[in-house]
Amino acid sequence: MTFTPFTGIDHHKRSITFACALIEHENEESFMWVFDRFKAAMGGKEPNYIITDEDPGIIKASSRDTDFLTRLNGVVWDDDLEPGEFEEKWLKVMNDFSLEDNTWLNGKFADRYTWIPAYFRNVPMGGLLRTTQRSESANSFFKRFENKYGTLTEFLVRYESATDHQKHLLKLREEENANSIPKHSYGSKWETQAVRSYTHAMFYEFQNQVKLSINTCSLVGSLR
Repeated sequence: MTFTPFTGIDHHKRSITFACALIEHENEESFMWVFDRFKAAMGGKEPNYIITDEDPGIIKASSRDTDFLTRLNGVVWDDDLEPGEFEEKWLKVMNDFSLEDNTWLNGKFADRYTWIPAYFRNVPMGGLLRTTQRSESANSFFKRFENKYGTLTEFLVRYESATDHQKHLLKLREEENANSIPKHSYGSKWETQAVRSYTHAMFYEFQNQVKLSINTCSLVGSLR
């Protein structure tokens, strides 16, 4: 049976398991059942976003071209592109590598509204819709606790051990946040307010974004 965890992100930017399921077949019917059960377990509330991976069978020979991947990644993950700019640059890459008739790539372009950052610029937390790395990390995490030759009872015990480990790490992070203060860079009022509002992980990310903004403004000022 296939183990299918629902992995989310807590307020420390760390992965956390919401739920899991065991399914015999990885088909639409099975996944519809899983999603319905997950929704029921969440009190009928649907998640705002779900990030899934693709079937390994979709990998094409053209994707092994390093220059192509570099160009394509530069277009796909550019947060500064507007939708129209993305579409223009995507089509330019397809034309340069003679991939205008590639069925799989054309299908991904048709679905661009569901996975390209340019279309999530105004969506709350849309910046999280970038990669399946967290789900892959979760799979690696649970492999430390699994035994494919074990019984269902053994699996449940191992699963509880894994989630208990997550809860223990969360408790440690909560204690660290309660008993320490992040390092200030500017000694400003906004930092003091941010410390009270954010966890350490989110504070440092916010602080880094402020630094980048200040550096950008300084650069623009010097150019003028």
